[in-house]
Amino acid sequence: TWQRKSNGFKSHGGTSVTVSPDDENLVFVAGSPMTPGQDSFADSVKGIWRTTDGGGQWTLVLNTYYDSRSAGGRNPIAFAGPAVVYAGTYRSGLFKSTDRGTTWSQVAIASLQGDRIVDVAVHPDHASVLYLSNATDNTLYKVENDSVATPIGAGLGGAPHHVIVSGNRDGD
Repeated sequence: TWQRKSNGFKSHGGTSVTVSPDDENLVFVAGSPMTPGQDSFADSVKGIWRTTDGGGQWTLVLNTYYDSRSAGGRNPIAFAGPAVVYAGTYRSGLFKSTDRGTTWSQVAIASLQGDRIVDVAVHPDHASVLYLSNATDNTLYKVENDSVATPIGAGLGGAPHHVIVSGNRDGD
């Protein structure tokens, strides 16, 4: 049976939902206004929303803009362990939390600052390796240790819609 759980959730919609692989009650939503391109909504609407009790109560944990017309199945939020969460944003580059999304800091990679990161995937064997779909320059990036962003797919006709990473048997 489905049941609405939106207590505290003030966003008009969401572009993605991400559930922790380690805790089914820890869920993030990239909240957005329902009208595409609408940037005039109050800041309390836009950003990353989190619940730690399976949807009983929602809290805005990172105020940032997401655009509902750009979702297309993309997921800008990814877990890199029980407490580490990465979030691509639509105007501010890449953010990281090391405390299950309570606090966030911008990942200081100059080439990604202010960019529109629309999909994030963490390597299943190496949590310090991320793959990002960047809609600002339509490039797929590999990010290592939060410090180096290497373009691995440039000049694409558009940003990749989905970034999927498979682990190797030898761990590479």
